[in-house]
Amino acid sequence: MICVMVSLKKEIDYFLDILQNVKKRKISGRAVYRGWINGNDIEVIKTGIGSKSFDVKLLENCSRVISAGFCGALYPVLIRATLLCQQSLCWLTKSS
Repeated sequence: MICVMVSLKKEIDYFLDILQNVKKRKISGRAVYRGWINGNDIEVIKTGIGSKSFDVKLLENCSRVISAGFCGALYPVLIRATLLCQQSLCWLTKSS
C-alpha cells in the first residue's frame, strides 16, 4: 500500500476528491482515509504538524511513503497537483 502523509485538512481535501471507495478510520488518534487511485491501494494520513504528532504505527502497512503538502504554495508558477521531488534525503537527529 502507498501511504501519503499530510499535515493539514486543506492538504487532505485534494486526495479525498480523487480517492475511490474511501473508508475512514483512526490510528493513534489520527484520521486515516483508505481508497483507490488508478488501481493503487492508497492510505492518506493526516499527521498533524511537527514530529510530536507523528506515530510510527501510522506506517505499519506501507510499502511506500509520500509526504505531501504545500511546499510550493507561495510560488505562483506552480499549479495545484504539481509534483516536486527531492534529489537527496537528509536525516536530522536531536543532539542530547
